[in-house]
Amino acid sequence: DRPFIGFSVTPRTGDIIRYAASRGELRAKVECDGIRYAGDLPAVTALIPGKKEEEIWILAHPYEPLADDDTCGVIAAIETARQIMAAGTPEYSLRLVFAMEMYGFAAYAASLGNNLHHKVIGGVNFDTPLCTAGAILDLLPAGPSVPFYGNALLRIMHEEFAGYADDFKIKLEHYGSYIDDQLLSDSTVGIPTVWLVSYCKEKFWHNSEQTPDFLDEEFFAKGCALNTALVYHLLNPVPELLDKSLPLALSHLQDERKRINKNTNAPAERMRHVLRREREMIQDFARFCSPEQISDALKKLDAAYQECSRDLAESIPHSLWRDYAEGMIPARIETGFPYDLAKLPARKRFPLPDNVIYGPFANVLSNMDGSKTLAQLIREAEYETGKELKDNEIKKYISAVSSLADHGYLALQNRNELFCNDLVKALQELGVCQGDLLFVHSSLGAFGHIHGGASTIIQALIQAVGANGTLLFPTFTRPYIRLGDTLNKFYNYRPFDPADPGQIWTGTVPQVLLEKYPDAKRSRHITHSWAGLGALAEECLKDHEPCDPPVSLSSPFTKGVHYKGKVLHFGSGLNATTFLHYMEDILDLPYLDSAVCTIKKANGMAERVMIRKHLPGDRDFYRKDAENSKFFHAALKAGLEIKSITLGTGKLMLMDMNQLFEIGMKLLEKDPRILLCDDPQCLFCRRS
Repeated sequence: DRPFIGFSVTPRTGDIIRYAASRGELRAKVECDGIRYAGDLPAVTALIPGKKEEEIWILAHPYEPLADDDTCGVIAAIETARQIMAAGTPEYSLRLVFAMEMYGFAAYAASLGNNLHHKVIGGVNFDTPLCTAGAILDLLPAGPSVPFYGNALLRIMHEEFAGYADDFKIKLEHYGSYIDDQLLSDSTVGIPTVWLVSYCKEKFWHNSEQTPDFLDEEFFAKGCALNTALVYHLLNPVPELLDKSLPLALSHLQDERKRINKNTNAPAERMRHVLRREREMIQDFARFCSPEQISDALKKLDAAYQECSRDLAESIPHSLWRDYAEGMIPARIETGFPYDLAKLPARKRFPLPDNVIYGPFANVLSNMDGSKTLAQLIREAEYETGKELKDNEIKKYISAVSSLADHGYLALQNRNELFCNDLVKALQELGVCQGDLLFVHSSLGAFGHIHGGASTIIQALIQAVGANGTLLFPTFTRPYIRLGDTLNKFYNYRPFDPADPGQIWTGTVPQVLLEKYPDAKRSRHITHSWAGLGALAEECLKDHEPCDPPVSLSSPFTKGVHYKGKVLHFGSGLNATTFLHYMEDILDLPYLDSAVCTIKKANGMAERVMIRKHLPGDRDFYRKDAENSKFFHAALKAGLEIKSITLGTGKLMLMDMNQLFEIGMKLLEKDPRILLCDDPQCLFCRRS
């Protein structure tokens, strides 16, 4: 239960542990040698001066002890440097950078200043070179936001070597990326980094498997040779490389037209974007080609584009969140990807989409120039990654961009903000009145950007209900070891600690309530506590004991019915209506079951407790379109009134708790399975 623990086991040991755990409680003694490290890690660099001062970098990380991740990369980089030196003085300078993976490379680049493209042409990552039999060598171009003739050289390498590699496969990724050690390709750092990475049929990431026998000397020699060949030509480029690159660029345009013909979004804009990226790469050949050669190549490229773009429509995709993103214009302030939000306190950090560098969000960040809308940046990221984003993913991108702007990583124009008075007005139009008792289920991200975030929502609700009103928010946690007959195997398990609002999984708003409002009260329940402010808060929460059934008569819902409360969905869907479980408890429905949980005690030790009549399994109303579930369909038909109003991109819904209770109890007494789903694949609902 410490804040840091990490250990590895072999697959065989993992199977033994899983089998033992499946037969009952498993007690294990774990010896943990993990430590938190604070301080400096050394980096090693070496320079082979060229005729010109501009540098090509080789990146390899020496700290990981695995045979091909990245001991082989360091060895290969040294061998490449030896071969380059033996060949004479290169045209450009070669710098080797041996540092901690990703963070070390980023820190070293940062130590040299801001955008480094004026002094560093590009880089090659030597992580996991070809070194095992039967491997696939994947050629990964650099992210396209910084033009680099190295991307063209990868195309040439793929074209020329693919036919000769009969004992391993070479494949070329169509689009450039910012994945992993390629993060220096970001436009603000300015070191576009290509990567020749190998994958064996079976990935062995644990060093107990990566013994010297894991490596193949012959394949490792080939991997070194391929990396050296690429670095040599990056250091000593010749005009003939443009002659080889241009046909491949023209072919790329033609291939893109074929892809666009398959009902691709924004076809005309997409084709223009591909042309721009190809032109930028060709223009980078101006480092070693004459202006006449560059001009002639661009004319041929433009002519091919005219042919490939004929009859393409100008339409772009529209949706709720795409249209919202059209009103946002972000720009970068800080150099480098905000990978781990290091300048924020740990509790203030938030997850970024795709882990920042493992998906289209990296392209969105890197393509920001202060003039493109976020919607356009998202489309460009889709073109460059070949992935079409869904609305829920775009919503996450919007939320992340807004949060990064709030914390000083980005500048943001036209934020489409909602303010406190907008929220109060919507609540009043919905039917929230002074003196109301509200049970609030909230979703901060449902509305786009709210100025002031969760605190503004709380303030608006306080104004709407007034001094005599009461607000209650779910502050649920997941301290389960076992829920019903299911063992908890999820990463989000934590022993219940009321002093840690970060354990709350029901949204940012209740977390902020407990962090910023010292007058807030919270019930003592372990898994389904509620917290609130206002005239009746203490009265509603005082009877909710730690190990009571979570939604029993001792829960705040009993007082909610007594005091004629209301259920408010502030951006959340009806699938969050916990009150429905209250009726399950009153009727003592047979599928309620016990839960075993852990509590963190004051001395730091853990205590196990059991909670009766808990809420395991599935429900029909858990679905995203809960309004179409059996219960809500029947309740609406029986007269349940759900008031609703649109606010920005979100919706507010309000229900009278007494009406919901009266109608719900009749429906459940008539059909005790009405809250369960009818999916034959759902084992819980089928057997219940």
